[in-house]
Amino acid sequence: MKRSIMILAVSSMIFSTAISCKNAEENNSETIEMTGEATMNEMDDSMSEVDTTMSSDKELEDTDLVESGTYTGTALVVDAEQNEVYVQLNDTTTIELYFSNETQIMRDGQTVAFDALQKGQKIEVEVERSGESLKPLKVSIMGNS
Repeated sequence: MKRSIMILAVSSMIFSTAISCKNAEENNSETIEMTGEATMNEMDDSMSEVDTTMSSDKELEDTDLVESGTYTGTALVVDAEQNEVYVQLNDTTTIELYFSNETQIMRDGQTVAFDALQKGQKIEVEVERSGESLKPLKVSIMGNS
């Protein structure tokens, strides 16, 4: 009889241990799945922020070439690292300008530094077309949009 009780007790302990291990595995896999979902959601949010930033602050595709002359438009992107400005002249024309040391930047008749240019400002640009590029000769900041 003692032997039967002992076998029953040992069997109960083994069964309890097996159930505990099974529950622990299920809990861990739920935690991993939930963590995985959270991580994917966070990554999606981060990618959206990166995409937004890149689309609004860096290289634009499909810029246009215009003839030498003076144009008025709005600064869409101002990239200080590249000394580059994208200017939207109208609904269909956007030009890309790389500034050089010779480019004059003016506001209220005074020469200003490149960092005075900001996204959304209304500007007047005098450009010289040279082959497939535009050289900005003079940029006048007229105000904000």
